[in-house]
Amino acid sequence: MNKVIFEDEAHRRKREIMRRYRATHQKKVLEINRESRNRNREKIRAGKRRYAQAHPLASVHHGMMKRCGHRKGKSPHWKHYYSGRGIIVCQEWRSFPVFEKWALANGYHKGLQIDRIDPNGNYCPENCRFVSPHDNAVNRRSSLCVEWNGEVVPLMKVYESAKCPLPYNLVRDRVRRNKWPVERALTEPA
Repeated sequence: MNKVIFEDEAHRRKREIMRRYRATHQKKVLEINRESRNRNREKIRAGKRRYAQAHPLASVHHGMMKRCGHRKGKSPHWKHYYSGRGIIVCQEWRSFPVFEKWALANGYHKGLQIDRIDPNGNYCPENCRFVSPHDNAVNRRSSLCVEWNGEVVPLMKVYESAKCPLPYNLVRDRVRRNKWPVERALTEPA
């Protein structure tokens, strides 16, 4: 059985006025919220730009501190690569202004990355330098190191210095899998 509601004219008029008021009010509220969000976005973007311009090394410092577990939060999935192996940031570098001063005095410029000379050593002034991304990728624990001129160096550096016409992967496989001497791997034709 359908329920029938009887309304008088005044009640209908009142409902129509309220419906129009809600529709108008809702548009105003949505417009105000949209403007507020846009203003906030612009402030946030401007703040990020100012922060990045004022502190170009801030992200380098933050990443270094985060990798070594000096930032609060959930334990990262890469913990066993850094803090799990005992690699830490020295006490003096935990302060950003001290790190920034050292970095600018030791050759930092945009495009370079921080590199630990000894991959098993800590982040400290004696063990760090700024290098290109390529050099940073060569100096890692997983790089194949060979003895060359009485020194242990990554195979990639030997390959680049020899200006070998062979593909690097072929030279690497010859040394790693076939146990060839480096000189033979670099000089014997494919």
